[in-house]
Amino acid sequence: MTDSLPGALPTERLVVISAGGREGLVDALIKLGKFLDLEVVLIDPTPDFQELPNVLIADREYDLTKFTFSDSDSVVILTHSEQDIPILTYLTTQNVRYVGVMGSMERAKGELAFLLKRGIPREFVESVKSPVGADIGARTTQEIAISIMSEVVATKRGKKVQRKSAMPEASLGPVRHQSRNP
Repeated sequence: MTDSLPGALPTERLVVISAGGREGLVDALIKLGKFLDLEVVLIDPTPDFQELPNVLIADREYDLTKFTFSDSDSVVILTHSEQDIPILTYLTTQNVRYVGVMGSMERAKGELAFLLKRGIPREFVESVKSPVGADIGARTTQEIAISIMSEVVATKRGKKVQRKSAMPEASLGPVRHQSRNP
């Protein structure tokens, strides 16, 4: 028995916010999202893809605040630009299941520290997966997409995956050391 009627759109969405095809990563995420029976929404003013998403928003002047997010949405931000901070700031007002941001560890640390300094709630900042994806040693575009979708599925199922944390050390509170002496 299935949860939905044949031909009906899935109730869970993968929302990819991008700025260009990201060298095939958008295509790989669209394919995997559809394979996992997610409705795939691509918000990208300069789309470059081969695989069609279920929904494409390609308006350069699109106001993200007009988009209706839901608590079952998984949002992956691939803009890798100064747009990351305003997008993340807006997402603090939304109730979404997962937020992941593409970027290097250095960039991720800087962005998350900046959000904390701006007064963004610590709980939200700690929930942001940046750099995005499970730490599976991914190197190729396809492997990176699998690592991202693995993290999306794990979040949906309430499971933790091994990942590299970009949370600034100072924000994590005191570190407690346990003695190893018997």
